[in-house]
Amino acid sequence: MTEENDFALVPRLPGSLEKAEPGAKRILSGMVADMLALAEASASVKLPFYSSAVLDSWCQKGVNYYEGIGVPQDCTEAAKWFRMAAGQGHSEAQYHLSRCCYNGEGVPKDYAETVKWLRMAADQGYAAAQCDLAFSYDEGLGVPQDCAEAVKWYRKAQILA
Repeated sequence: MTEENDFALVPRLPGSLEKAEPGAKRILSGMVADMLALAEASASVKLPFYSSAVLDSWCQKGVNYYEGIGVPQDCTEAAKWFRMAAGQGHSEAQYHLSRCCYNGEGVPKDYAETVKWLRMAADQGYAAAQCDLAFSYDEGLGVPQDCAEAVKWYRKAQILA
């Protein structure tokens, strides 16, 4: 396969992966484009449940918008994709959405909403959410301050022995 033909098979997003090797740029940018296309296509279909691959693609699309990877950075669009996956129980998306709520990025700043999403992810064993939930109890952000509850969640996150 020639360089020209290889390039035609995998779409390259403008400005993506500028420091990667030429072949890696084509492969990785094609993977980003495929992930974005999967997320977009699956979002238009209403099902009672979605596969983990679909939820992963929605979460990744949120990350791409949040970080500006292959698309213009847009926290509102990121929060939309995180919320779609989070509402279906995706723990990583729940955690990312909690960070958006905590920082007021793409959604209004709301500590109670932060804790809601943190608790969902923490209950599934997502360690970063457990740690942030402990911090919320430690500082009284979105919940009444409760040092015993903070210690409980720090231990679950394996921050405290």
